[in-house]
Amino acid sequence: MTVLFESVADLYSHEARHFIFMNVPPLNRTPEGRFKESWFSALTAGQYHDFEPQVTKWNSALTHHVRAFRLRHADVHATIYDANAFFHKVLDNPTEYGFDDDKCVSGERCMWFDTFHPDSQFHLQLARNFVRHFELNRISGINEGI
Repeated sequence: MTVLFESVADLYSHEARHFIFMNVPPLNRTPEGRFKESWFSALTAGQYHDFEPQVTKWNSALTHHVRAFRLRHADVHATIYDANAFFHKVLDNPTEYGFDDDKCVSGERCMWFDTFHPDSQFHLQLARNFVRHFELNRISGINEGI
């Protein structure tokens, strides 16, 4: 997080004033994440800690850092696009977004390109949702996203 916000500070020093950040999606819900959870949990007698707490910690830290950055710089407009929430929405209702299910890998109506990366159709859905988020924040004030 420190390196990210050092880069943001550098952008600010070069007159950047509008920032959109994207949080981390639920890695534990990827096919690979599901496999690792079950495999490592069995291997370590339940002592394996999945991706979810790490993602939650990162996303909370991102929110904190964006708020602090805005407080230090009154002329900054910043929002966080909640990719995590969008991933959950699609993963919970894959057929509503044109996917067969939330586990299918590398097929015509599959959500996943491989066991960790979403397919291009998922990225298209994500991009559309991102644009809607950006348009709403332009209307209501870009700082409303956090």
